[in-house]
Amino acid sequence: MRGIVRFQRQSKVSDFDNLDHFEHAFPDRLLVQHGPSDGLRFELRWAEPEPSGTAAEATRGALALWLGEQLAWGGAEGEPGFEWTWVELLEHLASSWLYLFWEQCDPLGLDVILPALRQRAAERWEDQSGERRDEEQEQLEAFLPTHDLAAGLAGAWPASLWLLREGNEMRAWTSTRALRLPHAAAMSTLAALGDAVCARLRGMSDHRALLAAQAWKRRGKHDAEQVIGVATGLEQDEIEDLAPDGSAAQWLEVSHATPDETELLAVARMTRTVLGTEDVRKALAWVRALPRAGTEALDSLSRGACAEVRGQPGETPAEKGCIAANWLRGQIGLCASRRVNVERLLTSWGVQVDDRKLGNEVVDAIAAWGPRHGPAILVNRSGVHCRGPARRATLAHEVGHLLLDRDRALPLAEVLGGRVSRDVEARARAFAAELLVPRSEAGQRVAGASNRREAERRLQGLCRQFGVSRELAAWQVRNSDVGLASSVRTYLQTLVREPWRF
Repeated sequence: MRGIVRFQRQSKVSDFDNLDHFEHAFPDRLLVQHGPSDGLRFELRWAEPEPSGTAAEATRGALALWLGEQLAWGGAEGEPGFEWTWVELLEHLASSWLYLFWEQCDPLGLDVILPALRQRAAERWEDQSGERRDEEQEQLEAFLPTHDLAAGLAGAWPASLWLLREGNEMRAWTSTRALRLPHAAAMSTLAALGDAVCARLRGMSDHRALLAAQAWKRRGKHDAEQVIGVATGLEQDEIEDLAPDGSAAQWLEVSHATPDETELLAVARMTRTVLGTEDVRKALAWVRALPRAGTEALDSLSRGACAEVRGQPGETPAEKGCIAANWLRGQIGLCASRRVNVERLLTSWGVQVDDRKLGNEVVDAIAAWGPRHGPAILVNRSGVHCRGPARRATLAHEVGHLLLDRDRALPLAEVLGGRVSRDVEARARAFAAELLVPRSEAGQRVAGASNRREAERRLQGLCRQFGVSRELAAWQVRNSDVGLASSVRTYLQTLVREPWRF
């Protein structure tokens, strides 16, 4: 599936598709700079003012590449950058463009940082058959080079610089640094770098120069089936099976007029490994039928919640989720001892809630909130966490995404139980628990219990008052860090599915 045709965001990725415009923007024949100081940026200094000779000779220069304040690629101290022939990087960017733009998760679903992906895969392969291992290894070796800029430089060994999209963000890693960047800004920097190299090849008759320039210009040409395959991870036959009328592009609302991910593509990507084809079709049909509703009240709260998370100390996703939940309780005038009506809250924001049955227990909910459909939440009545009090936790989980993730990691949709980043899900889980029963309240209720029977009585009262499961209440007691009698802690451990983490 990893072919030569590449795609870019038509009007936003590159400011320099017309090389005349590029030369006007960068009149200095020796130095090109682009990118924000807190993101992905480069400085490229050519060896000669005018290009000449072969494609390699014409593109020789010193490149310095930064990830935030960290120099990812550069020369020795006192040198302007890493010297190389940059036609190689242009060829690599052209062949990787589609994947840098569309691909959002590794093919094995391991959900680890890219620098650790190969090692984590090797650990998994220890317990797999040779045929399965060979197949996954082939997938991984096709995936990794397209997300590592260093893979494009044959004969040179710069440090790896990994890039992988996540919603509206680009996750970037070096061996010592991880950073989240706006996806559009990162792609703009890469496009400017490619255009800078391509400008040096203009008018050359060298065969390699012609091929490299053509590949770079063709990165915006694509067919819908290829885009769908890369964006969702589905094989061609699976794509064809999704559409009831045989037109997958139309069914998934992919066209040249919408050169970015759609709600339907996002749901297909997140459900492909956990739902069968028929259930994926049902989920997509539900999303397609959703009208677009206004979200003014929700947008205002979302801005406030995100600002609160940024402005408060809290390093882990769970801490950030708790900060946002307590902030929301304050905004809606709910003290720590009051029960929140999650469904009424969603309705007041114009978020539709549907209860339907999917033939699968793994997926608890599917939500859509993009520019064409939603916001709405489908609660799977077959889901293992959608029965009794757990349904409220599922809805509260989606509230967390609605407030914190629509502008960043999850701009279109979310599938609870599907392929979603662990960090994003951990924050939403913590948000849901804190919104439903604040840790401070849970701890105070149980802290004074001296034995198992008294702890059980107090916990049952806590569950009735706040409408939560015993497991969620037990975790919130534990998360409160109150002192507990050993018999009480032992009892609480029996209520959770992962007692070793308690």
